Amino acid sequence: MKKFEEALWNLTEEKRIFKEEPMAKHTTFRVGGPAEYYLMPDRKELPEVIRCCGEYQIPYLVIGNGSNLLVSDKGMRKQAWYIMHDYYNAQKHIYDNEK
Repeated sequence: MKKFEEALWNLTEEKRIFKEEPMAKHTTFRVGGPAEYYLMPDRKELPEVIRCCGEYQIPYLVIGNGSNLLVSDKGMRKQAWYIMHDYYNAQKHIYDNEK
């Protein structure tokens, strides 16, 4: 897993990688426990991040704005990875987390 994380940091900025991110922040229903990792690569980085997940056999789920998405309050403890590439929401989330 350490090698995967290092590869990920080489593909996208560290501020776009969140550990134990509450999915309630990212669903329209505002429910959901933490995802082990929540990634927000930009559109150019997205194909490389997906390739990286495949190379290290890491399952992932590409989500948009979290509409029609329900996540258990227990979260996603298996190797579930959420990748969001909506630029506006990514910038707002990064800004909110820097406050």
